[in-house]
Amino acid sequence: MDPSAQNATVFGHDNIVVQANGSGVNVTVQAGRPYLRLTQYENRTPLATRDKSETGLLSAYRDDVAPLLGREGAIDDLSRWLESEAPASMRALVGAGGRGKTRLAVEFARRISGEGWLAGFVEAHELDRFRAQHNVAEWRWDKPVLVIVDYAASRAEQIRAWARELADAALEEGRPRLRLLLIERQASRAIGWLATILGGGDDASRAVIALFDPAEPVELPAIDDLEFRRQIFAALLSRGGGGLGAPALGADAEFDRLLADRKWAGDPLYLGMAGLVAGRVGVRAALSLSRADLALSIADRELNRIGDIGAAHGVDVAFQNHRGAFVRHLAAMATLTQGLTREEARALAEGELAALKSSAPLNASLEALRDALPGQGEAGGVAPILPDIIGEAAILAWLGKDGPVAQWGLPSAARIAAAAQNRLRRVSAVVVRAAQDFAAAGRDEPVRWLQGLAATSEADVGALMKIADELPVQTLALRELAARLTGRITDMMRAAVAAVEAQDSADGRGASLALHGLLATSLSNLGVRLGALGRREDALAATQEAVEILRRLAADRPDAFLPDLAASLNNLGHRLWELGRREEALAAASEATEIYRRLAADRPGAFLPNLAKSLNTLGAALCELGRREDALVAAREATDIDRRLAADRPDAFLPDLTTSLNNFGGMLSELGRREEALAAAREATEIDRRLAADRPDAFLPDLAMSLNNLGARLSDLGRREEALAAAGEATEIYRRLVADRPDAFLPDLAASLNNLGAMLSDLGRREEALAAAREAVVALAPFFLRFPAAYAQRMATIFRNFLARCEESGVEPDAELLGPIAEVFKTLPEFQTAAAAPGD
Repeated sequence: MDPSAQNATVFGHDNIVVQANGSGVNVTVQAGRPYLRLTQYENRTPLATRDKSETGLLSAYRDDVAPLLGREGAIDDLSRWLESEAPASMRALVGAGGRGKTRLAVEFARRISGEGWLAGFVEAHELDRFRAQHNVAEWRWDKPVLVIVDYAASRAEQIRAWARELADAALEEGRPRLRLLLIERQASRAIGWLATILGGGDDASRAVIALFDPAEPVELPAIDDLEFRRQIFAALLSRGGGGLGAPALGADAEFDRLLADRKWAGDPLYLGMAGLVAGRVGVRAALSLSRADLALSIADRELNRIGDIGAAHGVDVAFQNHRGAFVRHLAAMATLTQGLTREEARALAEGELAALKSSAPLNASLEALRDALPGQGEAGGVAPILPDIIGEAAILAWLGKDGPVAQWGLPSAARIAAAAQNRLRRVSAVVVRAAQDFAAAGRDEPVRWLQGLAATSEADVGALMKIADELPVQTLALRELAARLTGRITDMMRAAVAAVEAQDSADGRGASLALHGLLATSLSNLGVRLGALGRREDALAATQEAVEILRRLAADRPDAFLPDLAASLNNLGHRLWELGRREEALAAASEATEIYRRLAADRPGAFLPNLAKSLNTLGAALCELGRREDALVAAREATDIDRRLAADRPDAFLPDLTTSLNNFGGMLSELGRREEALAAAREATEIDRRLAADRPDAFLPDLAMSLNNLGARLSDLGRREEALAAAGEATEIYRRLVADRPDAFLPDLAASLNNLGAMLSDLGRREEALAAAREAVVALAPFFLRFPAAYAQRMATIFRNFLARCEESGVEPDAELLGPIAEVFKTLPEFQTAAAAPGD
């Protein structure tokens, strides 16, 4: 289709996937059957190349600014997926914000469009229209089709229904291939939006799971090649003004060092942002900025640009020292909602005029907004501020605690709620991304906004699920909110189960079965969320209830519920192990491992990762019971599985491999195999350092654990200075984590301090060693006194080490501190020797 054409009409019967190239094409379809319109962004139009704004230059939809670099491997992998034999197939592509997922998909769609494929994005409003059609299950296509869904989390319910129809269509012979690529920052088959698409435990659910290739999400890696990084930075630097150029690699050691920093440089967007900012502040200054500072700097200029357009239209020429203030406000609101249709923009603007008591002219404001942020789809639509992190920064700058809306005395939470009306999932997704991107910079507004959205949805389980689905599995910033939301959902699901059971009718059996499955899923999720907060007893109770329900369901329908039972049993083993109930932990982990072995024998692609997880839990339980050789066997098998999986899919399985390596290293150390233990610990630390650099919100705790283990392994081999450095870094990370979440991380800090004290003592730094050892006792004492069986082993070690540090320094032990601990030890026969408190 000619991208310069403004209007086109397609007549047809079965050829009703319509590819619209570019934002300037209006396609009218005259057909009696459902049709789907795809957009393939063609940016080489006069409109795109005229956009000299910084956000325009950074757009993922343009290839005339910087070439796509470092992605040939990802392109080849996607090509293999397209050419596979499956008639219909789905894939989840994930990666951190700024990683270049959308840009990769745009470029890939362009390439394959010349190879006989219909390929493009399905926009939000188009997906809404498509799914609302009559007889949508009869949708057909007569050419190979690639459908790309960006921001998949906010479309989860629509994709769930669509995927079930595709699973049926895939059984029909003679169909051209269809591929559905779902793009999002994170995805988990256990919790969240992907679990919503896959879930249900019925035949349809299993058919959808079978569509995914591979079974786990594919993560787009950061760009490690320094020359590629330099080229991206240089391309945007040349567009940013200032007459500066990027040094060649090797010409400036400090430039090379800053460019190599994984703090942000592995993500193309941040390289481009730094290049633009460098034109104003200089190369080194720009490369020294944080992600948040870069985004806020560009967002401020983007809001000024939008405000100038508003003022040119006669809107708020100088209101409260903000030119075009109301248009800026509407831009922030449109960004919160991931864009607006023409009708949505007018309705929202009318509401905001009333809420802000603004006298801005409505029509002129909307015209200015569309000029500033023209939508890619229907005429009159409004786009969000993009790229995402700049849009998030603009929302924070405008609606945050120090922004103009707050200065005008207006509660930002009310504006967030207004944006979320009828758009809860879309707004939740944006606010969750903002929380992840800006928590490290001390911006807590997004977390509070999410709390407000949850509070206003308190009685609506569907709404709460929409918010919960957006929350990542691994997160520091959102742990409390995730647990609270999941707890509320669980309570509501339990009430729904009770209501159905009260009807006591045969007709209600199917509904009751499905509701019991949803309740069990909610309980399992709740156990995970509570465990992440250190609420171990509550986590155990939720997990036990999930196992009881799933055991009954699996007895009736093993094909549907055995995998869920195995997952909950593995979680149960971990929860019991945390509380020192070792024999019970071993039993649960053993049962989970047996089930996963059977499942993996039939479907290794789907269940080998789960088998590795259960083997790790099993190994930990065996080690606690003194069965070290058996524990080593389990840990080795888990490591071998995860290593094979990570070799094929490092994006998905490197985090699992670090867990296995740490466990394996601990088992090797227990058996005196110190060099091998050090190698495992070092490998785990190197991987976790890369992961934490890319996603600190998810992986900082893992890095701290690996560093702590590395320090212990180095100390075992007498490498004291290196051991101290590793233990010191681990302790610093745990201190930061404890500042926000003491219940979750104080026991880990205690263990790290204990190691640090021992290493300081080895180096003759006795006063520092004593201070670290005492702090370790203080940190762990509340947990030991409450859960003595769970923390006895750890406290016994810390207790004895503190006494040793006191003796080394000639200091009398603190009887007031140690007395209560010694009294508890006297109730634990296996720890009698640890009970020798001062004065005994």
